[in-house]
Amino acid sequence: MIRKIQPLFASLTWAIPLLLLVFSMQSISSAATIDIEPVVYAGHAVDVSILVGGHEQCAIKRKGPDETAAKNASCRLNLSKADDSIEVAGSYSFEDGTKGRRAIRKGRQTIGVVDFEPATRALTRAEAPFGPRVREFMTSARLFASKYKLESFDMEGGKPASSTDIERAQKRLGYPLPPELVSLLTTIGEIRQGDNSMTSVAKINDSYTTMRQDWGTDEADLTDSYSPTMLAFLKSSTLLYTEVGDGLGGLLFRPPPTKACGDEGIYIWTTQEEGTQNLSMDGACPNFERVFRWLVDRFMIERLADEMQENVGAVLIDSSSGIQHLALTTDDGEAFRVTLNRTWGESTLENAQSTGKQGSKK
Repeated sequence: MIRKIQPLFASLTWAIPLLLLVFSMQSISSAATIDIEPVVYAGHAVDVSILVGGHEQCAIKRKGPDETAAKNASCRLNLSKADDSIEVAGSYSFEDGTKGRRAIRKGRQTIGVVDFEPATRALTRAEAPFGPRVREFMTSARLFASKYKLESFDMEGGKPASSTDIERAQKRLGYPLPPELVSLLTTIGEIRQGDNSMTSVAKINDSYTTMRQDWGTDEADLTDSYSPTMLAFLKSSTLLYTEVGDGLGGLLFRPPPTKACGDEGIYIWTTQEEGTQNLSMDGACPNFERVFRWLVDRFMIERLADEMQENVGAVLIDSSSGIQHLALTTDDGEAFRVTLNRTWGESTLENAQSTGKQGSKK
């Protein structure tokens, strides 16, 4: 059940300048570099121009899914602060199975661009403690959602933990929690997003114990699902966040020193349905701050972006996070219609890779 959310800023004086900040923002808060790559299926072809402010920036010409090396197979452009939309003009074609012939769609479409940077800028301000930055981000994000009438924002804090709470949790584990996590827990408590939530400081334990007690997983199921190596990892790590979906998923943290990341801990995402993803593979050794942003992208911003696309007809970007990779898709309906989407979460940790189902025994 999704909890009723109470405004975090109801009694906080620092919310006033944030309110003025968010509601006075332009669509693009700072210059943004955009990469557009079409999603082209077999039998489909795309031939469009990308325009900004009425001026052509580049063209995309592509036939089929394998033409990735061809000239004009993708497009890179720059948006200034004054730009609030991207135009797509030209044609695309596909095999119309219902009519037994090739269908061609020609047209011109304007897609709004909205920048989430006024909210996320708090997360990038490294000189400030992490907990207060997250609190500022949550307030700004809520105001952003209100401005655009987006109803999917459901991120809230809990009760701030005391230093005694932290000491007891670390004593149970036998090692310290990540300092960014400690700052977060002592500032606003565990984060909740609908049914998803961070582990309460009072329940922090090794991952194996948490899965048995809080997830309700039978010991036989754990033994059957995880390899001996992964079972050992569960017992030497702690579960920091739980996703409630078709099955349960969670963020695991193993403290340093580690063979792969030295003085940084190891972060792994595991689910009952989709297996295990090592977020610290191939030299990518994120701290908790980066992994938290991955969680925010995957479980909060992506939902806002979907709602922005559906209700506002605009693509959501974040100019604070580097090059924006957008996928251009075409519609096989009767009219010319294209969509631009950014996949949130996948590019946050560029080196994150799947390691196979549940640390596979095979």
